[in-house]
Amino acid sequence: MFIDIVCPDGNEDEFAQVAARLGHKILFLYAEKRQMPGRLCGVYTRGGKYPSCDLLVGPVSEVEHPLVKAIFIETIGGKDKTHQRTSGLNHVICAEARRREKMIVFDFNSLLRAKDRPEVLGRMMQNAMLCRKFKNEVIVASFARAPYEMRSSRDLRGFMELLGFSAVEAKGSIGSLSLLLKR
Repeated sequence: MFIDIVCPDGNEDEFAQVAARLGHKILFLYAEKRQMPGRLCGVYTRGGKYPSCDLLVGPVSEVEHPLVKAIFIETIGGKDKTHQRTSGLNHVICAEARRREKMIVFDFNSLLRAKDRPEVLGRMMQNAMLCRKFKNEVIVASFARAPYEMRSSRDLRGFMELLGFSAVEAKGSIGSLSLLLKR
């Protein structure tokens, strides 16, 4: 079963209703530690210690943090270089993430809310190329802030194929979150 990552703001019940209609489970990701009994919770952190949450997600700079299980790529704004995009990920981070068994998270919502979608899509495609080259494990999720920004697993699998992953890799990225939570 597909587990999607969402970022609620007091609307957890609405997310649960939409997720039930889509047929998948959800993991609530917060910027700080919250107690949500009976629900999967994750924390997005910058160097904090939250050992009791289900998933600890950090930015690329936290790739060496021992409790962070997945790293989140923040597509940096700014000007691209001549032969390379400013995508927030490079070969050093990919190699370190692979060595430390961290998963790299692709955020569909950053493309959905982007003002300059072609640039963001190009940066994501470059990140996908790097992840494939270094054989990093990847996760794709909607990171919806509103319940109707959530996407079905088929939509997210198609998005991963658009980025350059094969059909097998895209299908694996859909089921990777449930494997990550078992670690």
